[in-house]
Formats: sequence, structure tokens, C-alpha cells
Amino acid sequence: GDGGPAINGGITPATDSILRSPNIDLGDIGGASLQFAAAVDAVVGDTLEVLVRDAANDALLQTITPFPANFPDDAQWQNLGPFPLSEDTDDKMIYLEFRYVGTDSEYLGFYLDDVKISF
Repeated sequence: GDGGPAINGGITPATDSILRSPNIDLGDIGGASLQFAAAVDAVVGDTLEVLVRDAANDALLQTITPFPANFPDDAQWQNLGPFPLSEDTDDKMIYLEFRYVGTDSEYLGFYLDDVKISF
């Protein structure tokens, strides 16, 4: 949500963490896209990727990079996407891995909400 409460806490420097979604059935569906809300407090050198994997064999189907340049550093909620899912995901059971890798700086990190797959 937009304008929500301030984020408190922090991440361990040099963290490498993954949040995995439940399986998502894209059977008989093509042309899907991903949207989500995020609050980010990070620094140049940190990375965030959304890895789209085949639930049948864990194969990597697509990598989405929501912040190709600099991260925001204010931890304000924002809506990201839609990011089109590749044709490799059509008609498959998939899952998402939200992977955040931090540097040696102490920032609040990456917070996720409102994940949505649209067709």
C-alpha cells in the first residue's frame, strides 16, 4: 500500500536472501504479467531480481530486474510493473523467487506486498 507506515528494522550486511512464492498454475494461459508493491532502502551495488522458475524441474525461465539502475533509498512503498512474463512460462506451473543481495552497508533492505499475476 501507498503511504503506509514507516519501515523499521534492518538487514544483516552482505545478506543474500530469497523469498519463494507458492506454485502458480499458468496452464492454458499465455501473455501473463507480474506486478507487486515494494519498499526499498538500499545502496548502489545491492541487487534485486525476480527469478521465474519452472515448478516441474526448478529450471530458470526468466529473470526480472525491477531496478536496472539505482535503488530508491527512502523505503517508501511503490507499485512496480507490470513486467511481462516470457513465452517460456506459457502453459507451465511456475514459482517466483524474489532475491535480494546486499552489500556491506546497513540498510533496511527490500519489503514486498500485493504480488499479482495478470493475464
